[in-house]
Amino acid sequence: MGNSNSGIYDDHSNELKEYSVTKTVKDSRLGELKELVNNKTRQIVFMKQFNQTDPESYTRMIEDYEFYGSLKHKNLLKIYGFAGVDPNRS
Repeated sequence: MGNSNSGIYDDHSNELKEYSVTKTVKDSRLGELKELVNNKTRQIVFMKQFNQTDPESYTRMIEDYEFYGSLKHKNLLKIYGFAGVDPNRS
């Protein structure tokens, strides 16, 4: 697999600098979420973090989120993006 993880995710690290964490929220379905507020627009978004150590599961998870991110419906959560970090790469 090697470097196959590069380029399959959206890197939103620069955009995250525009947000401040206001609190941590526990949701019965989604688990622990961080509430973020945009410093300029005051828009509120939530961030969910996962730790995935299996490369194959990681790749499947990213593919799933790419699909879910393309869905648009008023009754569905909107995925703004996702980022991954390979701990084996320096």
